[in-house]
Amino acid sequence: MDKKRDIYIDILRCTGIILVILAHVLKNNIIGNIIYYFHMPFFFLLSGMSMCFSYKEEITFKEYFTKKVKGILIPYFIFAIVTFIYWAVFEKKIRNQSDISTISNFINIFLGFTSTDGYAFNIVMWFLPCMFATDIIFYFVKKSDKFSNIILIILFLIGYILVQNKIFMPFGIETAMISILFLYFGYVLKKKEINVLDNRLVSIIIALISILGIFICYRFDCQLNMLNHIYPNIILFFIGTLSGIYITMFVCSFYKFINKRMIDILSFFGQNTLIIMCCQKRIVIKLFSIISHISEEMLRSNIIFALLITVIILLVTVPIIYIINKYFPFIIGKKCKVRLIKDELKDS
Repeated sequence: MDKKRDIYIDILRCTGIILVILAHVLKNNIIGNIIYYFHMPFFFLLSGMSMCFSYKEEITFKEYFTKKVKGILIPYFIFAIVTFIYWAVFEKKIRNQSDISTISNFINIFLGFTSTDGYAFNIVMWFLPCMFATDIIFYFVKKSDKFSNIILIILFLIGYILVQNKIFMPFGIETAMISILFLYFGYVLKKKEINVLDNRLVSIIIALISILGIFICYRFDCQLNMLNHIYPNIILFFIGTLSGIYITMFVCSFYKFINKRMIDILSFFGQNTLIIMCCQKRIVIKLFSIISHISEEMLRSNIIFALLITVIILLVTVPIIYIINKYFPFIIGKKCKVRLIKDELKDS
């Protein structure tokens, strides 16, 4: 894969995490509702595109499972426990969440049921156990080869039926059955070098159709929230998710027209979305409200204020990103530099 396409994925990941933060900041806002149509399916698709670099056909399940434990589960448990302690001791009181059970939130760290109350301590943490389940399903779907498309459709339908009937499983397996479709799609796009943006005229036409698709979802009051198991009918589901994903990819394809410094900044955040996702805290809204004397309702409904808070959250995570990458890389499933040097010397 050439370097430009690597940068493009980083830009996509950066845009994805900005959309996630923005969607969580905005409340009762048209833009926030629209972002919810596609922002989490988009992240699963990006995970599939990134997996193209790391997945090897000959890898055994034991090796694959171990890799996913180190890269997803260990970061999940570390970030979940740390943010849980912070929430239980400090943030819970500030945000007036005394009615939410501390014990049930702690237990849910290990059960991984996707729900708002189950992740009150850090609402975005549901994504990681669900991502782990999705990756495990991916391994077996990939091994099925000729029957993979049929299996994907069956899994999606089962997952959709489960969430519609409010049947939930540990580690969000019911949501993983839906998400695997997007992860696999992203993997295939990258693996087969399918560039949906090759022809500029065609891509513009598809982007315009996608905007129409978003408008249709809005007119039908489409609601999509994977955390709370809220899904529209299947037709609107695909119209909303695919339209939003395509528009985002289309806009990001113009990254080469911005200066190199900005590309480097976007790429930096794109490479550290795991840390940003786990560390972004809604307490920033509360503190900003206190300092600025502007009500939280106003902050969460105004796009300008929401963008400003999103930028602040990104900036706040910069020192955390630096510290973790330099001193505690194992937290995000990476080897320390000393260990990497030893491995290189061993291989040579």
